[in-house]
Amino acid sequence: MTVYPGHPLTIATFILAKYGTSGVDLAVAFAKNVSEDGYPCPNALADVDIPGAGGCVYSALDLLQNIRTGVCTAEGAVDKAAQMWREQRTLDHNDKLDAGVAEAKVIEGDFLLLARKIEVWAVAGYGRLE
Repeated sequence: MTVYPGHPLTIATFILAKYGTSGVDLAVAFAKNVSEDGYPCPNALADVDIPGAGGCVYSALDLLQNIRTGVCTAEGAVDKAAQMWREQRTLDHNDKLDAGVAEAKVIEGDFLLLARKIEVWAVAGYGRLE
């Protein structure tokens, strides 16, 4: 169980753990299919193993895309995810701010371990998601 609606760092970690860290693996997470309710959405959003509200899953995917394209490093993504979470919680679920921050702090090491592998693929130029 995760803190709803889902810290981008936490959700991104779940995506990486499920789909992998190569460009090919992440392409599957980003690939759009039709959901049960008939809307096209990324596999990661429709996946019951990936926790979080829709907008927060999209934020996590944006975070991973930023690492893949060199917009930020894995370490920079940690800061960006914290910023996203703070900004999103000013709009709704502000009572979850601290719990989400605490949860992200616990999972941060796992995120960095996985996200640094994305950087390696990005530097090598393999499997870019653009």
